[in-house]
Amino acid sequence: MNSPSLNQNYLSIAIPLKGLVHHLISYICIVFCARIEDNRGKGGIDMPVIKKSLPGKVKVSFQYGCAMELVCSLHVITDPSHHVNCIDWYDHVISHVEKKLIRQIVDFGSRYANWDLVMDLIDNFTKPCAERSGYFDDFFSVIERLDNLPREQFAYIFLGETLLGNDDNIYDLLLHPEHLDQYDLYDLYQYVSRDNAEYFIRHVDEVRKEMIDIITLYYNVYFQEHWKKTCAFYRGAAIKEKAQFAAADPANFIASLHDDLIYESDTLIMRKQIDFKVQSEEIKEIKIILSAFTYPHLMINIYGNRISLYRNMLMPDMSTTFDNMAKSIRVFSDPTRLSIVKLLLDRELTNKALASLLNITPASISQHLKILKEANMLYSIRRKNNILYRIKKKEVAQMLTELKRFLDI
Repeated sequence: MNSPSLNQNYLSIAIPLKGLVHHLISYICIVFCARIEDNRGKGGIDMPVIKKSLPGKVKVSFQYGCAMELVCSLHVITDPSHHVNCIDWYDHVISHVEKKLIRQIVDFGSRYANWDLVMDLIDNFTKPCAERSGYFDDFFSVIERLDNLPREQFAYIFLGETLLGNDDNIYDLLLHPEHLDQYDLYDLYQYVSRDNAEYFIRHVDEVRKEMIDIITLYYNVYFQEHWKKTCAFYRGAAIKEKAQFAAADPANFIASLHDDLIYESDTLIMRKQIDFKVQSEEIKEIKIILSAFTYPHLMINIYGNRISLYRNMLMPDMSTTFDNMAKSIRVFSDPTRLSIVKLLLDRELTNKALASLLNITPASISQHLKILKEANMLYSIRRKNNILYRIKKKEVAQMLTELKRFLDI
């Protein structure tokens, strides 16, 4: 398994395209050229190139689910700075969920790769959306499967097939945690510290219970209602994506899922900042998971003979839109209007007073005041026969904060 959080620089899938209309490939030659880099961005070492021909057809499915999207949202809560499309949603969840639960979410994520390992775990239990019509909620069925998963299998999938190597390793480690230093787990320690890995090995059942308790409480107090309001969005998106896939060249469609997926010389290249290993097993299935919480990342998961790719969806009302942001910025795009903002920050002035100070007509001042009012940055007060204006400092400060967060600076 390759966690979406685990960094890979180049994953190349060479795809012969001749004769293909609605099937992805007749064979795939997978070339994984990965370079290990630590989380501080230092240089790394080259990983071996693995080549494997895959006979037969590859099944492509589109998937989404409440449990899957819930865990993706926990990634945003743990690491919100990268997810500008979720700014408003993040502010909403932080203000509506108890701080104790938020701390538990962030703490667990800080120990276990920002919930990315759990995303891979849930991925294995998410069924194709082709089976669904209307509203559905798979949360409790997924939780039941997680709870009943054999201890060894849970630990193996959670920590990652490609990070642990042979599954015999997990049996040995669970029986003899003191053997941890006998294994080369450099890749694992890029995402889970040695201390946290050892704690997990020694307390698998406790960690599983902690994880299930957190996501169940979060589901009950917040995400269940969110899913009821948004499930239709995913259903419509899945219908649209499947129709586009059926009408497109399969390889080109896969390449269109993310800007870091590039089709070039019969090769599909996945450019990542992540280091991980892959086993040269046959890839028989490509799952495309729809999520509104994974942008801007290229998220992937490889487990056994399956590749999962995330389609980053932009859901309305989860964040300040480009149009709204541009409308706010427009307030400062005119030098006269900027002068008005400066004058009205700490005082109340009439139209006539502003016109006199700026040496322009009251009619021009009125136009600028109208724009400021439409942006909700101006309030007016009537005093006797005069109307005085003043800038809403809080609104200006909030707009500047949102702009800074939006641009990630």
